[in-house]
Amino acid sequence: MAATGKEQNIMPENMPAQPEQNQNINQDAGENGQSAGEQQKKKSGGKGLLLLLLLLLLAALSFFFLNRKKDVAEKNISTPPPPVPAVETVKTPEPEPENTATEIPAAGLSESADTEDSGHAIVPVNLYNMPVLFFFDTAKPHAEYADYIYSYVRKYKEEGNGRKILIEGFSCDYGTEEHNEDLSKMRAGYVRSEFIKAGIPAGNIQIKYYGKSRYPKMGYGLRKYYWRAQVSLK
Repeated sequence: MAATGKEQNIMPENMPAQPEQNQNINQDAGENGQSAGEQQKKKSGGKGLLLLLLLLLLAALSFFFLNRKKDVAEKNISTPPPPVPAVETVKTPEPEPENTATEIPAAGLSESADTEDSGHAIVPVNLYNMPVLFFFDTAKPHAEYADYIYSYVRKYKEEGNGRKILIEGFSCDYGTEEHNEDLSKMRAGYVRSEFIKAGIPAGNIQIKYYGKSRYPKMGYGLRKYYWRAQVSLK
């Protein structure tokens, strides 16, 4: 029991030390709480600054893209669209006109050709090769070939020496064989009659006609160049 009383006397002596220790602990906790608050404030301030920078960046980007769209729109308005290239249409070649009245110019005929009292122009001709071209499906020659026929007769009387003249009639492949046979005969006959009227003896003139049998073997080219009579010396 005596020991117990001693122990009881010792305990009260140590008791005052607890409040001081608690005070120190509370002081430390208060300081720690204050530091944590300051740190929290610093973190909040940093987040606010970062958010502000992000907002400024978004505003700058928005301003940039709006101005860019405006520039593109103004450019599209001020710049007209390029012209659309025309599409070239490829046409299927059509056959040559049947009833053309266009005259085919004769080679060698010039504005400076000499003329005689007959009213015909004197043009250069080749006694061995002279064409007379006709309109389609007729024995009517183009107007300028009257000058060629006249010039051929004139030159034949000067240089032909009475040689035989061969007149060959042709046609293209349009129509029947019988029709083209008659047509080529009439074309050769027309030139023969003009020669005879101009003074060449009929005995000096021979005619041949081929209808469409020589098309396109003669190599004259287009069909209209087969609407002819060909004059040469034998």
